[in-house]
Amino acid sequence: MKRILYFFAAMILIAICGAMVYVSGLIFDTTRKIEIEPYIMQSANLSAERVGRPVMLENLGDEFILNRLIAKFVHEYFYVIPDPNNVTERTGRNGLIWSMAVPAVSNAWRTETVPILSQMASDGIMRRVIIDGDARPAGDYYIVKYTLVTYDRPNIIDAPPTISRNNEIFLKLKFEKGVREERNGEPFNVKRYLENDGDPAAIFKFQVQEARFQ
Repeated sequence: MKRILYFFAAMILIAICGAMVYVSGLIFDTTRKIEIEPYIMQSANLSAERVGRPVMLENLGDEFILNRLIAKFVHEYFYVIPDPNNVTERTGRNGLIWSMAVPAVSNAWRTETVPILSQMASDGIMRRVIIDGDARPAGDYYIVKYTLVTYDRPNIIDAPPTISRNNEIFLKLKFEKGVREERNGEPFNVKRYLENDGDPAAIFKFQVQEARFQ
């Protein structure tokens, strides 16, 4: 009697194992073509800081482009990461300040501001630049208000930053919609520049002719 029970129990176990193998085969059928939809993780809380769908340049307004180029220039002028090589790269002929401004402005930046940036980077300091709203036209200039957030105690996570608010820079600009064919009097190949990982902000017909502080 026990042998008969063992026999039926074994048959039931075999049937269960077979069913499990069959279900597993349905789930993990490698012969089926499976298409995976890629997604970009958008970790930023603000929609303005998230990756968006590419938009044709012709569909963007002049004011939209201009304000973002101004913000990019001011950010490039003041930001610091704790890497001296970063400052060195920014001061070269492929740097954004040289590309987005006349030589007098870029030379003044290298003479007056870059030594400060270099020292901060060597000291392990990081500085963020926050543009406070769109630039405000005032006669021949655009007034840009910005905030500097400086983390001057490296490797101390809970150290509060030094915040400098209500700073202003006055920019005299030349701007036309479209991409440039020359840069500071030299021929400029936009396609080659972008293929070599150049910053897209440098391809526009945007030039800072004067930068001063009040």
